[in-house]
Amino acid sequence: MPRKLKPVPPLSADTLTPTGNRLLVKPLPKDATTDRYGSLYLPQTAEDWQQYLQWEIVKVGPEVLDEALLPGAHVLVARFAGALVEIQRVPHAFIAEDAVIAILP
Repeated sequence: MPRKLKPVPPLSADTLTPTGNRLLVKPLPKDATTDRYGSLYLPQTAEDWQQYLQWEIVKVGPEVLDEALLPGAHVLVARFAGALVEIQRVPHAFIAEDAVIAILP
């Protein structure tokens, strides 16, 4: 008789905790009126292959050393730097601390 699998509970940012030096981040939405992602301007010609994205930190792992990487901070991260997950129909990513290129104001 096959084993029955337990149903997986829905993912939420409250139940997920990054391990080690990882961060849980979510992308900032594009402002439709200004062609900006937060404070970062991207012209339409660059939108198809943008190399960097602006993210907001949601949670910080216990071994993150940089004290400026706090929940709510905005950071620039290389495009393929993390493991993507979908939490409540919003894309999120787990990234390593050293994948952060810059901390934005």
